[in-house]
Amino acid sequence: LSFYIGIPRKFSASIEKIIQSVFSEAMVEPVKDYNIFNPEGFAAAAGVILEKNMALPIRSYRFPESDPLKEITNAFSKLAEKGEGAALQLIVRPANKRYIKLISSIVAKIHQEGSIIKGLGAESAAFILKKIIFGEAKKNEDVIEKPKILTFQEQELVKQIEVKGFKPLFETNIRLVVSANNLERAQSILGMLKASFVQFANPGLNNFTFKDYVGRNLRQFIYDFSFRNFNSYRQIIL
Repeated sequence: LSFYIGIPRKFSASIEKIIQSVFSEAMVEPVKDYNIFNPEGFAAAAGVILEKNMALPIRSYRFPESDPLKEITNAFSKLAEKGEGAALQLIVRPANKRYIKLISSIVAKIHQEGSIIKGLGAESAAFILKKIIFGEAKKNEDVIEKPKILTFQEQELVKQIEVKGFKPLFETNIRLVVSANNLERAQSILGMLKASFVQFANPGLNNFTFKDYVGRNLRQFIYDFSFRNFNSYRQIIL
């Protein structure tokens, strides 16, 4: 099991220091690109996406019921030494600051409606984002709206949403790609990788789900995987 980081050369020294400051025994060295594919085998792949609104956070390292990395590496440990390969790829770039404004608007809407469900359901994220960019029609100042009160449980959930808005956000593509001697085995390995993401489910808020790729879409997905292409249409905000 190996970890690879593809970055511009000018950042290589900084990344090495960051890694070794967290994992003091890690060995960081430049290597040639890797290849997980069995030339005579079959491939299976899936993209990781958010199940709900991007403002709702997944479970993070602040709730360490288990070691997230251990759960993922356990899935990789079940691969055969020959004829099988798998990769979990993350393509990451800083998110536009408008997403922070979007989360703030959603939080305000939740407080206004007195409900997380109503706050998120009353207007779609895309519509709220449109209001942030183009402005909002002036409301009738004579109308006095009474503040709604959230339950204690809802307040705790809203705090988690607010925390996400306070942190740097990233536009992310997460890809799972598998190669094996036959399609059934490839899909089985892919299923094990998917199962390792269950640990990130945040009850009442958000969860990861998956989009499987087949045929022509699978070929394009593997092409983007191989060349580390960022797909803005499949990005998630983390």
